[in-house]
Amino acid sequence: MNKNNISNENNYNDDDSYDEDNLVSLKIINLKYLSKKNSLKNILREVNFLKMCEHPNVVKYFESFFWPPCYLVIVCEYLSGGTLYDLYKNYGRISEDLLVYILDDVLNGLNYLHNECSSPLIHRDIKPTNIVLSKDGIAKIIDFGSCEELKNSDQSKELVGTIYYISPEILMRTNYDCSSDIWSLGITIYEIVLCTLPWKRNQSFENYIKTIINSSPKINITEGYSKHLCYFVEKCLQKKPENRGNVKDLLNHKFLIKKRYIKKKPSSIYEIRDILKIYNGKGKTNIFRNFFKNLFFFNDKNKKKKPNKMISSKSCDAEMFFEQLKRENFDFFEIKLKDDENSRSLNTFNINISKERDDISYSSLNLEKIKEHSLNMVASVVGTEQSQK
Repeated sequence: MNKNNISNENNYNDDDSYDEDNLVSLKIINLKYLSKKNSLKNILREVNFLKMCEHPNVVKYFESFFWPPCYLVIVCEYLSGGTLYDLYKNYGRISEDLLVYILDDVLNGLNYLHNECSSPLIHRDIKPTNIVLSKDGIAKIIDFGSCEELKNSDQSKELVGTIYYISPEILMRTNYDCSSDIWSLGITIYEIVLCTLPWKRNQSFENYIKTIINSSPKINITEGYSKHLCYFVEKCLQKKPENRGNVKDLLNHKFLIKKRYIKKKPSSIYEIRDILKIYNGKGKTNIFRNFFKNLFFFNDKNKKKKPNKMISSKSCDAEMFFEQLKRENFDFFEIKLKDDENSRSLNTFNINISKERDDISYSSLNLEKIKEHSLNMVASVVGTEQSQK
């Protein structure tokens, strides 16, 4: 790996005692099951966009490599704070004071993509699950699979993104620009503040289009929210893209300016969680409930949680390992690497495998025989397989 500070420790638990700087996150893609002819091209574009970006509020990319027989692995920084979706689902509505600091981070990340990146980009899939918090409470934008260069956006009529967050112009397959990300951000704010989307999730695509055309989502001032927040969301969710303003306009909006300096920015994900517990009126209850629930754990520091699933490094190879993961529908893997003193090849690592929600299991796998390959090798291998067919 290209990362310098790779951990030499062999094991870690989910007790947040590890050093986040020594962890990375893997996105593992099975190239064998790409559904479209241009899927490989899109994946390589995603990698190129990640390579292009370097900003505190955009996930940091390290490298990519091909893993025989048919896996592409994208290595990025590990963010232990979880997504905004996880945050509001587990701790309740996001307070306005906290929202200001999260929005500052997200808008600065979008400003970098829209205006400061070497080739300006439109993310096209801003949503609560694509905004992740670090251990220090910094919000970062992830997942560039739907990303597009601004100069090419007017040539694309492809319906891309996540349906409930897609801007009307993308939904109607008309020309669009960076303001489509502003719409998606508006829906994201609405969701994390009210803990619901402005429309039903399970409606048909046709009904959803009618809903988008006939309604404009708003946060009601009479429900106890500040007028500046309501105006901020209303501005993001204007039907006409030109009325939404740009990222720089939003960074100077009264909602952010007025709230920004009221309180000190939280310095960790734990402080953010505590703020939300108190804000949503369940801090004390949760503290005592968790105390009695976990009393046995604190009385026996050496007692470890029993893993849900184990894969022995002695009895499995990479193909069998991934076959099991595929059956379990795992997509993302957070790993701790062990650095070989004599080489930079991947030798042994422990994988903390987590589903989209709370189920967690641990595994370790010996990879002594697996070598790193370049992205050119990926294209070459897939091209050879297609030609043989």
